[in-house]
Amino acid sequence: MELGLQTCHEITAKAMNRCYENAVFEHAMTQLATRGIKAVIHLILGLPGESRQDMLDSAAYVSAYRPFGLKLHMLYVLKNTGLSDLYPEAFKTFAKEEYIDLVVDILERLPKDITIHRLTGDAPGEELIAPLWSRDKHAVLNGIQREFKARDSFQGIYASPISSR
Repeated sequence: MELGLQTCHEITAKAMNRCYENAVFEHAMTQLATRGIKAVIHLILGLPGESRQDMLDSAAYVSAYRPFGLKLHMLYVLKNTGLSDLYPEAFKTFAKEEYIDLVVDILERLPKDITIHRLTGDAPGEELIAPLWSRDKHAVLNGIQREFKARDSFQGIYASPISSR
């Protein structure tokens, strides 16, 4: 079962119209676990108003539930959307290097048993305003691999020994 949490921060969730509070996610995760149903959680990195620490906190929040998997997405700005009306005056998107660095920081802190299903997404090319570098998915994935190698690191190297909620 895939759940679109996007962020653990209620203020951000409300601003982006997530339409449910964290308690709903928490209940869903408990019910899925009770039934032995694996969950894959979606997080969006780069939501307006969120700091780097906020995004790391969202990953830690998800990690505490020990989902089967995680999908990471960067925030895209698409034509004719509410975000496109605010961009670039009200917020900025990641530079490629910033995104790669954040993803590696998150993965280093995630337990090894959480399967990573996605590290970047695909926005419709003709609709994409920013970040334009995201069109080259292979460059992003290769950049993540290079960063792990440069750090001599891997998923879970800094994971806290936590139990499932």
